[in-house]
Amino acid sequence: MVRATKGHQIPDEFGGSPTDLALLLDIDLSGLADEPQQYVKVGDKLRREAGISKDAFKVGNANFSRMLLNRVAIFKSSFFAGLEKRARHNLGRAVAAIK
Repeated sequence: MVRATKGHQIPDEFGGSPTDLALLLDIDLSGLADEPQQYVKVGDKLRREAGISKDAFKVGNANFSRMLLNRVAIFKSSFFAGLEKRARHNLGRAVAAIK
């Protein structure tokens, strides 16, 4: 289950409950729907913990954000579907930050 968080997709060979895995993946991504100021604050904290420069983090974050924005839905469970709009807003801001 934990390996699925790398690409935030349910692998075809997953033998457990897809519902449980969808919830795990959505919990992992739920911070994307934080209030915009909190989203930026958490991103900066993650960047510092990883020891990545601001510029490198912006590029990596924008690439990850683009990947998620290209999906039909970021969240896989109905429980988290209500977070989609705010998450897309934050991700869009991350992409715009490198332009």
